[in-house]
This record gives sequence, C-alpha cells and structure tokens, in this order.
Amino acid sequence: MWGLDDVSIEISFVDRDVMLVAIATPVGTFELIGEVRIRAGILVIANAHIQGLEPGALGRQGLNTVARKMMVEADVQGLVVEGGTRTTGRTRGRRQRPFRFPHPSSSRDDG
Repeated sequence: MWGLDDVSIEISFVDRDVMLVAIATPVGTFELIGEVRIRAGILVIANAHIQGLEPGALGRQGLNTVARKMMVEADVQGLVVEGGTRTTGRTRGRRQRPFRFPHPSSSRDDG
C-alpha cells in the first residue's frame, strides 16, 4: 500500500467552518467538503460530502492512509468524519455511520 508521501491535501475553499479540500492519491483525486473543527485534539468533519472516485476505489487501507495524512496535516490525535445526508445512491436520504480513525476498538490504524 502507499505511504503518507503518496497523498496530498490542498485546501480549495474556506468559508468560516466550511472547508473544501482536494485529496490526491495514487488511485485518483477526490474532493471532500464539510464543517471542520478541532475538539479535544480530534479533527471533526461534520456534514461531509465526498465526490470524485468510484465507490470502493480507496479501500480500507487507502482510507486509513488518507486519515493519517489528514491527522498529520492538522496536528491532531484522531479524526471523525460524520457524513451528511446522502443525496444519491442506494442509501439516498440516509446519514452514514461516522468514520473514526483510529478505530476505538483497535490499537491498529492500518485496517
């Protein structure tokens, strides 16, 4: 799998607590938008929406690498991404389970 140097994060837009970032990975680039805050050393991205890659393109290890990179860039100990209500797809109208990194039930952070 790839390392932190294989992932880059570029902030495209900021308006108060809303941030749009472009995240480049070896399998392609995607965009993430959400309400960003840091609380007790945890980076929280609420009402998050992601676009730009096919579902499953990153895999769990890719997601973990992106999460580690985001934590390094924000200088935090954890990350929580709380998805916004889905506007497309099979689960349209539903909110996905929060993505927590590292996962609280595991001491491993690489999936």
